[in-house]
Amino acid sequence: TLALSSKLSLPLRWAHEGLHEAIAVPSIVSGYLRIPSRRQGWPASACRHFASHKWLSGRLPDAIDAMTAREAVVTLESGATAALRRGANDIGVVCLHPWGPLGGNMQNNVVLAIVLFFQALGVTTLRFDFATIQIGRGYREVEQVVEAANFLLGGGNKRDDPNQPSKRRAPKAILLVGYSYGSLITGSASADIPSCIGCISIAPPIAFKHWLLLFNADHHVSQAKKRSSLPRLMVIGDEDNFSNQDSFLTFVDSFPSDSTSGAIVKDANHFFHRREK
Repeated sequence: TLALSSKLSLPLRWAHEGLHEAIAVPSIVSGYLRIPSRRQGWPASACRHFASHKWLSGRLPDAIDAMTAREAVVTLESGATAALRRGANDIGVVCLHPWGPLGGNMQNNVVLAIVLFFQALGVTTLRFDFATIQIGRGYREVEQVVEAANFLLGGGNKRDDPNQPSKRRAPKAILLVGYSYGSLITGSASADIPSCIGCISIAPPIAFKHWLLLFNADHHVSQAKKRSSLPRLMVIGDEDNFSNQDSFLTFVDSFPSDSTSGAIVKDANHFFHRREK
């Protein structure tokens, strides 16, 4: 496990507020972080933030419970645990979560809002927890995205489905959607998935991408640009905690203008708390 301490070089406010706002269900640490305590030198306010993380789960839409009840839990070959909603659409959506060491997982509020939107359209969705701790250069995470896409394209959504199996069909195309750290990985993975028809990046942590990928971000951005005609949508809040609007627009402009769109959401920060819609 990685134990954060008051000696962390990043601002303490960023660290504890990021975890508090980004996590939407009780599984706050996923085995990667210890809950901070006063004995570790954390101020009482930070400890209360961690201890009260269940506060957010009560504010998720009621539809979330019904959504997760319809999903099947599957395990990919890499050991990644995934939640699969079987639709009857020719498109499959693979959705990626924020950085695991700060509590990101497939139960994140933004991830849930994304898959709920597509499920309402009858689209097959797959969200999963990376089978890594995401402290690395991003190669294994990209491999897991490719694996998840191949799982859907190979008919994974049709397996073990007793409910009207004749209406189920394997997706023919993949849409990648990544939030925060996940957006850096989806962009890179799009180069390795020929059936990918588009990539959506939500709140890409532009200012921190080199740290999150151990100074390998240039490789992943280069990979993301390989398919110049691939439609891309990039979204950020105007109050994002990790990237300002100027750096975001510069990043968007670095991609082909005829296939890339950028959008700025008013009154939203990096965590989109109560702004998921």
